[in-house]
Amino acid sequence: MLGRKQVRLLVVDEQTEFCELLQEVVELANNNFDITCEFTDCGARAAQLVQEWAPSVVLVDADLSGVDSRELVRSFRHISARVVVTSQSQSRTIEESARQWGASGYVAKSENHAEIERLVMELVTISTTERHFH
Repeated sequence: MLGRKQVRLLVVDEQTEFCELLQEVVELANNNFDITCEFTDCGARAAQLVQEWAPSVVLVDADLSGVDSRELVRSFRHISARVVVTSQSQSRTIEESARQWGASGYVAKSENHAEIERLVMELVTISTTERHFH
């Protein structure tokens, strides 16, 4: 796989349908990139995977139940991975909060296949850019 961009994507989300669609798009994108995904809906497991697996991008749902997404994102401030917050709704408030939490970016979730493809391409790009909010 020489020459193919390698991306490790950790998705912290409890919406199974979104994760399945994201996985489907990642599998299609693997023709051009070497993208490996891990999925969890547990904050403790996410923290463990960040330490053991060293993802290049961490996608965190802002609305996890039973997990303080703000504190989870803040706990990732010290890692080299880009942390991107996502939410079911497009919200300026959540976007501003994500910035305050220390996230590299924010994206609204979509069930549209083309939008998920765009998201994956953005995550690939984010994985190698400077660590700042977009």
